[in-house]
Amino acid sequence: MIHQSFGSSIISRSSGVDEQTFPVARSIGKITLEKLKPLDIQRYYTRKLQHGRHDGSGGLSARSVLHHHRLLHKALEFAVKWQLIPKNPAKSVMPPKPRQKNINVLTKSQIHKVLHHMTNQTMYEIVYFAIQTGMRRSEIFGLRWQDVNFTTQTICIRYTLHYHKNIGYRLRETTKTKGSRRTLAISQSVMNLLQQIKQRQMKDKEKLGVAYSDLDLVFARPSGRPLDMNNISYDFSQLVKQLDVPYVHFHSLLHCHASLLYNSGAS
Repeated sequence: MIHQSFGSSIISRSSGVDEQTFPVARSIGKITLEKLKPLDIQRYYTRKLQHGRHDGSGGLSARSVLHHHRLLHKALEFAVKWQLIPKNPAKSVMPPKPRQKNINVLTKSQIHKVLHHMTNQTMYEIVYFAIQTGMRRSEIFGLRWQDVNFTTQTICIRYTLHYHKNIGYRLRETTKTKGSRRTLAISQSVMNLLQQIKQRQMKDKEKLGVAYSDLDLVFARPSGRPLDMNNISYDFSQLVKQLDVPYVHFHSLLHCHASLLYNSGAS
């Protein structure tokens, strides 16, 4: 008969973490694998929803517990594959469903109001660009001039910008899937904006000379280095809070773009 500890065997081998770092293993790791039942897992979810926070201030969110469920389900699938158990007990459990958040969307007049109150030129350009194109934040900050075609008035999304704790911001090439790598047609107003940015960057290059870091980024610091995405997002959120408009964060600009297209009759 198998007497493997659930936490120390399956979790560590399938997920690459140990009992000290994975809460599921710590909570039900004493149950041997062949004795683990759906009810044990369901009780674990209930405990975490009620008082699962490490600081003792309450329970975890449904989204966090759902993440635990997905990891647990994956680990137990390995156990079935390795013939340690005949079936996956997590399949018989009802994980919590996260509440759908209501996403605020600005109207056309509210968008004009937000843009009107922007004193930071860089933020204005980025927010305007985001609303007009519907691009994701990482795509906007990772956009390179080589992917802007002024002749056809199109943008090819091939790179995204990401922050890494130890090395800072780095560009990552998007995977060659239909959803991530795509070409967008852009309006004349956006083209005019890009022309202005390009001319300003040329002056920055001429002024700094060899000190300019030419990473080919469309949205960059005067030095050519990547902008801090988090700072831009934070400053945008702080501005919106001061205005008499529904609160939106930077990611919501994508939905504002979709709403404007819908209201204009575009498909």
